[in-house]
Parts: sequence; C-alpha cells; structure tokens
Amino acid sequence: MAMTSRKREHGPVVPFDEFTARVKAVARGEAPLPDWAGKTVYATESARQHWTQPEFMQNAKLAAFAKLLVDNQDLLDAIRTHSPNSVAELAKTVKRSDSNVSRSLSKLEKFGIVLLKLAQGRAKRPMLVADRVIFEVNVVAGRVAISRHTSTEAS
Repeated sequence: MAMTSRKREHGPVVPFDEFTARVKAVARGEAPLPDWAGKTVYATESARQHWTQPEFMQNAKLAAFAKLLVDNQDLLDAIRTHSPNSVAELAKTVKRSDSNVSRSLSKLEKFGIVLLKLAQGRAKRPMLVADRVIFEVNVVAGRVAISRHTSTEAS
C-alpha cells in the first residue's frame, strides 16, 4: 500500500502594517476581502516557522513558551497600557535593563506576540500584535492549530 503525503497548508506572511491597512480598507468598503481572510496570518516568516514547525509542540518547547509569557507579563502589560516609543522607554517603565528587555522582546517577536517596528533613528518601537494565543489540539489526527488574536489595535 503506497503512502500518500499531505502537504500542510500554512497561512501567509503579511507584514503587520499591510495587514492593518488592508483590514481598515475593507472596513471602510474601499477594498475586497483579501485571499487570506479567515485564515491564520503570520506577521513575519520567523513567526510562521515557530508556529508551524512540529517540534514547537514538544513539551520542552511548549514549556519554554509558557515561561517566556509568564516571565514577561510586565513587558506585555506595559506595551499595552503605555505604548512606549522605544525599547529604552519600555525598559525604563518596567525598571529592567535595556539589554534584558531587548532579548525578551526578540524572543516574543519570534513567536509573533510583539512587533519591533523601526521608529526614529535606530530606535525600535515595541507593539503588541497578539493578546491571545489559542491552541487547538486534534488528539485523533495528532494535529495542532495555533492562532493569535488581538482585541487591541497596535498603533
């Protein structure tokens, strides 16, 4: 009996600015729904890789992701409530070193939780792009679907 392989379909990578602009244009009636409407959309290629690689679901990886979120709750809350204009401003707000905050934000960006957008000069502005992550596990098929959601608009 020949085995057939199914190609797993993953959502597209759409830059966050383009995503928000398109959604707003659709809401204003100025553009049709994009072909990625209703699908999981990734802000960066590294986010897609982290979410779609099967090894992400290994216990150690899932535990590391949970620890990353728990350990950086102060950063996520400060981004949401203060909308800092730079990593340095965020570090000052949470009373942590710039380098520590920068490392944490880089990890959070890989998972598509935050976006580090170039601001004035070389500064990067941290933006929250997901405030909920939903894991749906199909135990029979052995598949995991992961989606990010936000109820706040990153500006």
